[in-house]
Amino acid sequence: MYNNQEKREGEALSEPFSLKYMNGSDKASPSHFGNGSDKASPSQYGNKRSDVKLKQLIIAVVILLVLCPTVHAEPEDESGFGMSVPGVRMLTLEQENIQFEPDILQFLDGWTHQEVLIARVNANVTWVLTVRGSDDLWEGPWDKPVTDIYWKYGGGEYASLGMQSAYVASGGPCNQLTYPIHFKVKLDLAFDVPGDYHYEVVIFELSSP
Repeated sequence: MYNNQEKREGEALSEPFSLKYMNGSDKASPSHFGNGSDKASPSQYGNKRSDVKLKQLIIAVVILLVLCPTVHAEPEDESGFGMSVPGVRMLTLEQENIQFEPDILQFLDGWTHQEVLIARVNANVTWVLTVRGSDDLWEGPWDKPVTDIYWKYGGGEYASLGMQSAYVASGGPCNQLTYPIHFKVKLDLAFDVPGDYHYEVVIFELSSP
């Protein structure tokens, strides 16, 4: 009886120790310490790595702001243009035709009244204005010569018109510069018989010096 009881008591006393060594180690069991280990879980490692990356990002931004305090996009761009300008000389006459109507007093004086023709010059280069006749004779009842036409510019003296170019004026770049040129015709009762007389073309030329 005693032996059996002692055995049962021995068995009862040994049972707690069999639970303590169930894992084959002196370390505490998982049920005793909860997670069964002092090491951090995978989720804790992930949080630490995220914190490190965030700190590195903040440090990089701070360094960028210190080294490059002014960073902005250019709101403008540039372009260019080119142009080739030709030399320009342009002459216009305000009257296409001058009509003389001599009366008896003009015949007695030997001259028609003077008429004015306006030459207008536009140029971006130097120029020379000249005048000349296009034919030796008028068209009419008799061969009235071109030299019976006289002209002048400004305060100059009247000169006979001929077939050779005569100097009128010269200048440089200008815009709408006007030159009034005066004309009159020599009359002679002994030759200027009644009828219509025409001298079709007086040539004004704007050329280079």
